Amino acid sequence: MTNDAAQNMLAAYEAMAAPVRLSEKLWLSLPEAAWLAGTPADKLGAVVRAGKLKAHEGVGRGVGQVQRGELEASIKQLLVSVFFGAIRFLTDFRRELPQVCNRQLVLFELR
Repeated sequence: MTNDAAQNMLAAYEAMAAPVRLSEKLWLSLPEAAWLAGTPADKLGAVVRAGKLKAHEGVGRGVGQVQRGELEASIKQLLVSVFFGAIRFLTDFRRELPQVCNRQLVLFELR
């Protein structure tokens, strides 16, 4: 084996042995996915067990790996549902606000 080939093999081995940054990973463990999503790992595990987020089975250890794209899609879907839920709440509140104000005025006048 030539010296260049040996150096290339050594460089390739060092590149494979270097840890991959979380921002570059395509598959995430449950703790990594929980940290990235900003949610506790047990709650994310419950989401996986409920079937709302697909996780690929590990070899005999817990839930396994979550694909980064699926995690991001799940988070976007959650944010959209929370956003529209908040809009629905504010719309209902605005609709009922005059009724609440009128009740308080009637109670105030009765005193």
